[in-house]
Amino acid sequence: MKLLILSTVLFIGNAMAKDLPPVQAPRELTETSSEFAEGTITRLSAADVDIFIPYAQNAQSVLNKALEDIRSMTVQQQVKHLTAVIKAVVRNSGQKNYQTFMRFSLNRTLFLVQELVKETDWATSGTVENVLNIQVKGIELALRFYESDLAYQRRANQGKETVALNHAAFANDFGRTMLTATQNVLDASAQYRLLYKILEMINWDFSRDQYAIELSDTIVEIYTTLYSMDENPTANDADSVQNIRRLNTLIASVEKTSGVLNEIARKNGEELSERQRELEREAIRQRLPLKQGQAIFNVTNQNSPLLGVIHEIRKDTVVLKYSDNTYGTVAITQLGYTTGCVKDICVGDKLFNMPANNQDHNSMKVVGITADDKFVLQYLDGEYTNEIYSGWTAQVLSKTTGCSGQLCVNDTVFNMKNKFQAKIVGIQPDGNYILQYLDGEYTGERGGGWTAEYLTKIK
Repeated sequence: MKLLILSTVLFIGNAMAKDLPPVQAPRELTETSSEFAEGTITRLSAADVDIFIPYAQNAQSVLNKALEDIRSMTVQQQVKHLTAVIKAVVRNSGQKNYQTFMRFSLNRTLFLVQELVKETDWATSGTVENVLNIQVKGIELALRFYESDLAYQRRANQGKETVALNHAAFANDFGRTMLTATQNVLDASAQYRLLYKILEMINWDFSRDQYAIELSDTIVEIYTTLYSMDENPTANDADSVQNIRRLNTLIASVEKTSGVLNEIARKNGEELSERQRELEREAIRQRLPLKQGQAIFNVTNQNSPLLGVIHEIRKDTVVLKYSDNTYGTVAITQLGYTTGCVKDICVGDKLFNMPANNQDHNSMKVVGITADDKFVLQYLDGEYTNEIYSGWTAQVLSKTTGCSGQLCVNDTVFNMKNKFQAKIVGIQPDGNYILQYLDGEYTGERGGGWTAEYLTKIK
């Protein structure tokens, strides 16, 4: 059975909309005949939660004991013992296939081990160690989500009829854990197969989460890449290596969802777990390490970002020194870096914003990039000249270089609809053009949303 997620419209800045693609569930996890079937529900009632509590508590005890027991065993013995333990815990759920992330972690661990063993020779150096690494990480992941699963009971008993499963948070942690584990797999075909299936599972979880719309950029990026590739590796290792490189570019997209999900949790007044904070810190620091003396923006107030210099680095915060010699503590999630790029937009680039009326496009300069991949922009003209604001997304910004179709920035065109000459000064995300008029009543003004059918190049 394939699960299709219905297209949902996302409005960004009231300027444009994006549809979620029809993400398909991994067949191995949804076909009822599969030994790895998980089920497809997205909400739990208090009654649903109550029945798996004894199972989860017993599983926690068994898994902790297994990690202790293997310390005195050889690698081969460890793999054999953990295989038996994980299978037993999964099968103890009987035909219920408990919809818990603890069970999902173990179930997917078994599936990934099976795929690894199918694609590589057991006798090849490193294979047994790779299997053990995946097993241990899978168990550790299951134990982390034990507390999360119990939390559903507490929330379900607070008067809500049902509680939404936080599939996206699970996908983020599961994905980052297992994507890291695959980096040690030396067989190119095996590594490609694992990467593909892990990303497929991640995107399924993202797309069925209640906040899928907030993750649309990542969902679309993963879907588009996977859709263009075959899940089965070719016989040519060179092809597999090239495909691995393509899939590895998606890892950063998975990592950045930590910040998005934590921001959603904060807006909903939810307390972040230490694990969520840990993943958030890790993602931010991996992207661009913080250094004393580094110039950086405090973007806590999007309408008034403050540029400061890092005076002291702490666990979740930094102390900034501002130009007036005052100091302030800022969460690392509320920083705007003064170097770097997000995809093809970099600090220093000049852009146009996209107002809802497609008129009055202001010229702006990228002066910073926030931890959640949004932009800090400085107005270069208009009533807000030199003022700085943050929180801009790529979907509402137009580039001032490049081409769309047969027309490019700096081309002079004749607008056949209003009979004026104009210069192309920007390319919008949807491929339409921003024009600056060269004659007529609108001389010097800019307007966007123009398509090629109304324009003909004259020089």
